[in-house]
Amino acid sequence: MERYWLKRKFYAANYVIGKLHKFVEGEWRFVCDTLESPIKSNKEYQPFTALPEGSYSLDYSFNSVHNKYEPRIKEFEGLRKRYITHGHNARATQGNILVGDLIASQVGVLVRSQEHSARLNREIRDYLNDGELVQLIINDIKWRV
Repeated sequence: MERYWLKRKFYAANYVIGKLHKFVEGEWRFVCDTLESPIKSNKEYQPFTALPEGSYSLDYSFNSVHNKYEPRIKEFEGLRKRYITHGHNARATQGNILVGDLIASQVGVLVRSQEHSARLNREIRDYLNDGELVQLIINDIKWRV
């Protein structure tokens, strides 16, 4: 089983910043930064909110918004589909997990997002094609603004 760990580190009103790690040779290694929609306290379904803490299975599914296949969180179906994808700011999250590199000069903005997304797409697709299970673990660290 291949495992990824998303540690949420910073919570603002319009977005959540995290760090994505991968379990390699017995240790967690940093992969890239993440940007998500804000966490909403309302327990009812809201399409553009960050995923709850937990452990999720990934598959590789067609994302009609980006017109390509991308890693998808299997536990969310239909209109609730959630992907690991590219994007540059909080408006682009739409409930998905965006990957890239944060830049210090602009808060809540990712760069090199397409590059990181393409690499993760290939990596996760290859694991799944080899019959591996791929797991995403999400934890909140609770630093809030």
